[in-house]
Amino acid sequence: LFETMTRTMVKGLFTFQKTYYFIVKEGEAGRAIGKHGVISKRLVAMFRHPLKIVEYHRDPAVFTQNLIAPAKVERIEVQDGSIIITEPKTSVRAHLIGRDRVQIEFFSSVLQRYFQKDLKVVAPLHHYEHPA
Repeated sequence: LFETMTRTMVKGLFTFQKTYYFIVKEGEAGRAIGKHGVISKRLVAMFRHPLKIVEYHRDPAVFTQNLIAPAKVERIEVQDGSIIITEPKTSVRAHLIGRDRVQIEFFSSVLQRYFQKDLKVVAPLHHYEHPA
């Protein structure tokens, strides 16, 4: 039904806290959302649940930003088996982690499926000059 209405190809579907997350192919998010969000609003009415359309990207850092949007973070790095989000604002880190770590575990499970990488959210290390 989603693919028919949006004329896009779905790579994956996840459900988290009564929200449907549709992962669509690269470059197809705009088509899936529709002009002024018309298609996505129609789908929300049909499914009777909120939904989020996430555009897939082969670069794990770009896909991670798409997944956590609308949150904006300072930096996303890919190191070994992890994707590390660096963000100085406590409120943004708290939102990404979620109560009882449920949000970060969800994001991590999605990233694990596509890239076999864990997600970490950290505060930047600041180097302060110590007054003499």
